[in-house]
Order: sequence, then C-alpha cells, then structure tokens
Amino acid sequence: MTKRYHCGNKAQAIRTMAACAIRDQQTLIEALTPPFGEPDTDTRKAISDCFKYIEDFKRIARVEAPE
Repeated sequence: MTKRYHCGNKAQAIRTMAACAIRDQQTLIEALTPPFGEPDTDTRKAISDCFKYIEDFKRIARVEAPE
C-alpha cells in the first residue's frame, strides 16, 4: 500500500496548505501596506481581499477532509 501524502493524511495536508496560504496572504498585506499614510483605492481593495481569503482559508483548515 502506497502512502498518498508525504506529510500525513489528506486532512493534515489540507490544513498545512491553508496555513501556508494564510501566511502568504499576511505577507502580502504587509507588503501592500505603506509605511506612512493610507494606501490608494486599488491597494485597499487588494488588502481587503487578502483578509477575506484568510477567513476562507481558516474555514478550510477547520474542515475534516475525507480520506
């Protein structure tokens, strides 16, 4: 029998993938946030989208994936 995932079962792989995606979105938020002043309209939208993605990824991480 061959192991389908290298780092645990499917649920663990999905949780790890969500954690990496959350970290990436947090890094993008930091990169898009200006050190002084307010971001422009397009950048504010991109930052808002990042927060929405983070919430989605957190929801995905809580789901138990079937084997």
